[in-house]
Amino acid sequence: MKKATPERAAQATAKIQKNSLFIGIQPPKNQCSAIVLSTIVSKSIHKEYSLPIWGLPQDKQELVKEVAECKNAPLDYCVAALLGTVASIIRKGLQLTYNEYKNYPCFWLTLVGNSSRGKSPVLSWFWEPLEEWSKAVNSDYDKAVSDWQLQAQQGKRPPVKDFLVKDLTSEARNLTLKRNDEKGAAVLVQELGSFFGCFARYNSTATKDISDLNEIFDSSPIKIDRADLEKRLTVNEPFLNIIGGVQDDRLDKYYGNELMMYSGFIQRCMFVFPDNSPRSRNKKKISDEVRSGWRNYVSYLFSTFAKENVKTWSMTLSDEAAALFEEYSDKLADKEDAAENNYLVSLYSKQRYFVLRWAMIVAFLNLRDNYVISGQDMQYSIECMDYFEHCALKVYDLIRHPEKKPVLSNTDLIRLVNERFKLKAGCQNQLAKCFENMSQSLISMALSGKR
Repeated sequence: MKKATPERAAQATAKIQKNSLFIGIQPPKNQCSAIVLSTIVSKSIHKEYSLPIWGLPQDKQELVKEVAECKNAPLDYCVAALLGTVASIIRKGLQLTYNEYKNYPCFWLTLVGNSSRGKSPVLSWFWEPLEEWSKAVNSDYDKAVSDWQLQAQQGKRPPVKDFLVKDLTSEARNLTLKRNDEKGAAVLVQELGSFFGCFARYNSTATKDISDLNEIFDSSPIKIDRADLEKRLTVNEPFLNIIGGVQDDRLDKYYGNELMMYSGFIQRCMFVFPDNSPRSRNKKKISDEVRSGWRNYVSYLFSTFAKENVKTWSMTLSDEAAALFEEYSDKLADKEDAAENNYLVSLYSKQRYFVLRWAMIVAFLNLRDNYVISGQDMQYSIECMDYFEHCALKVYDLIRHPEKKPVLSNTDLIRLVNERFKLKAGCQNQLAKCFENMSQSLISMALSGKR
């Protein structure tokens, strides 16, 4: 990483500002009172962010599009649920070592939106095969323990094979991590409020819980000390995926306190926070072909990565992928130099981990030969990181100013301009020329209430 200097920070700030569009809507000169609509947009307003799908294999693209359509949910949720679910089954089955740092596909994905956006239906659909598998292996475990007890407990107690964390207390979570130290575990909950409520329920242990989770994200060893020696344990190389949803009006409650913001925990989260869009009222059902295709793929993942003594596959970056990553890393360094506080520095620095881990799953989905991450895989993952960075900044803005509404979308901004100034007929084409990538037809659709 290049050394940070005041000159370099100034250059980085200028570079970032150059790529931003600042708009101020001022009152007419004959008006003394300030206009209520005086919006400063520090992001490029001509760009609406969405989680891209072009880097996924064709069958997975069709899968997420159909789930999004039938569940009346943003496509962003479906893309995140797909990759997060795959990563939660693979766990430590894939490994990428780059610059002497070992990466596993560990994601803390947080789907943000109100209760009508379709977070839970999407997650439930993708997780259904996992829940069925978990129920089956636990039933087999109960039977094996019963047989073991009938045999006077001869030999070792049957092992627990379920890696999904059901009890969200820190004690139970760490025990599951210990049992699955070789492969890893996963927390899959539709509402993350229950997760936060458990690990921070005692003020005296909240700091320790968050510290342990931060170590887990980096696969660093954690040690659990207890007065009872039999309850002391060490997890040598923990792995824990955390995936779930949270309502946007609860962000401040869960993430807005000082401990969460400045411990590094929130910066390790990848937020999926779709820009405003109307929810469809489609009644179509997911086809049997798509449903069976997903179930068959999950079965393949379990047969490959959930077996006893399964090997870990080592992944590498192609020369093109490595060059793209280094270029992206330099851009992050510019943003770190220009950042106004340590919170943002930490946020940008974590993107390096995210892009490598995301690229691992993308390459796996594309069945790359010899587990090599291609330049295309890396380029797609970098575009996804632009989305996650955008969402993280939206969350940051909301937890600092919980009363403030999210940044306006292009269409909402055009409508507000029209409400304030009443655009004359025929001026839409002239207005479109003022905005990059904004056509007259898009402005017309915005004014008519369409997207």
